[in-house]
Amino acid sequence: MYKITLYDHNTCPICDGVTIFFADNIDDFERRWIATGRVTQETIDRFRRSKNGECVTDYYSNDPSLNIVQNDKTVILYRKHIVKEDVTFYATNAYDCQQQYHVQTWDCHFLWIRFQEAYYRIVQYTANGVCMYDPFLERLNSVNCYGNPVLENDVCYHPILVPDKEKWPTPCYQDFANNRICTICYLVNACLNDGDEARNDYESFEMNNSVMDSLFADVIGEAG
Repeated sequence: MYKITLYDHNTCPICDGVTIFFADNIDDFERRWIATGRVTQETIDRFRRSKNGECVTDYYSNDPSLNIVQNDKTVILYRKHIVKEDVTFYATNAYDCQQQYHVQTWDCHFLWIRFQEAYYRIVQYTANGVCMYDPFLERLNSVNCYGNPVLENDVCYHPILVPDKEKWPTPCYQDFANNRICTICYLVNACLNDGDEARNDYESFEMNNSVMDSLFADVIGEAG
């Protein structure tokens, strides 16, 4: 498995840093990551240099631990497959502003892994029937992704706005049934101290509102 360390676009500028992703296939990650259309050419060039064996970071430090692409043996400790239906929750950005989202079917694959003697809870997911509540228009709306470019966002339905608010159609969740958000890699959902904490985390884990909030960090982004 590949560990990918990139500049984190979900933090405010005064406390920036990096974030970590994992991928089974680095070429597939690269293709889908670039296809989001939200990666600068400079970042792509740095990624490719690191992928080809050079130690290159996506940050101000040249610390080798921040090398963008690292490949090493990964031990999968535990797995958990969770499907959530008809969930409404809030995601919170770096400024503690919240946005309300709805997902009709949320298919999540969690792994607890050890990579280079560090322990992580990671996840891939597909969220179908995604929409958000727009407090300004007082209606449901389609969703754009503003955070790190590691999500594919298929918007099949977008409400048409007309000047007269009284004539606006009132969408229901079913209207957004084909709107989908899918991860292109594993997102790091938690960093764990050791194997005992990983085991305890696995045994007690549930996909609560706090977890759902964190899974949409790359949807709401820094200022979404």
